[in-house]
Amino acid sequence: ETYGCVTFSMLNAVEKLAKLLFNEDWNKAERYTYIASGTNPADGGNSPRTVADSIRHKGTLNEPELPFDTSIDTIQKFNSPVPLTQKLLDKGKLFLQDYEFRYDFLQPVGGVISREKLRAALYRSPVAIAVYAWAEKDGVYHRLGDDTHLTLLTNVRSGDMLDVFDSYSPSHKTLSADYPIYTAMRVYLRKKTEEEKTKEAELEAKKTNIILAIYKWMISVAQYIVDYKTQEKAE
Repeated sequence: ETYGCVTFSMLNAVEKLAKLLFNEDWNKAERYTYIASGTNPADGGNSPRTVADSIRHKGTLNEPELPFDTSIDTIQKFNSPVPLTQKLLDKGKLFLQDYEFRYDFLQPVGGVISREKLRAALYRSPVAIAVYAWAEKDGVYHRLGDDTHLTLLTNVRSGDMLDVFDSYSPSHKTLSADYPIYTAMRVYLRKKTEEEKTKEAELEAKKTNIILAIYKWMISVAQYIVDYKTQEKAE
C-alpha cells in the first residue's frame, strides 16, 4: 500500500488532458511526483493541493526515467530515492519549459458541490474528486464517512450517479446518485509558445547572471577583508 491515490489520480488527469488536447499518449512516473510532493505513507497519503503544486513547480518525469515495474515490490523501493537526486529534479523541471500546469477547486454551496457544477467542469477539464473509500452494495458505491481517497471523475449520469476511474481495482466504479461530493479539483494544461519559451530562457539567464555577479562581489569583499587584516598584522 503506497497511499499514493492523490499522485495516481492527478497524473491520470494530466495524461488524459494531454490525449484530449494534443493527441499525445503520456505515461508519467508516479514515483517522481509521489516523492517530489513529499507523500509519506506513514501519514496516510497527501493532499490534492500539495501534489498539484509539486507538478506545477517541479514538473513531471516520464515513466522509464523512474519506473514502477515488477522490481518495485516494497514501499521502500517505491518511495526512493529520498530525497530525489538533483539530476532527477532537473529532468522533471524540463516539463515546465514546454507546458503550463494549473489547477483550481470547485466551490461548494452548503458544503456540497452540485451535480450541475460537476457536469459543467467536465466539459472543460478532468475532475479529481475526494471520496470515502470504499463501501459497495450491488455494484454501486456509497458514502459512509469522511473523505479518505482521491479518484478521477469521468461522467455524471442523467440520474446523478457518478462514474469514476480509480487507482484501485476495479478501476471503473459507479457512485450512488445521492453520493455527496465535498471537494473537487479541475486541472489545466497548456503548451507554451516558442516566444514564451524564449522569453523565459532569457529571464532565467538574467537571473543566473545576477546571482553570479553577487557571488563574485561577495568573494571580492571577502578577499578585501582578508587582505586588509593581513596588512594590519604586517604593520
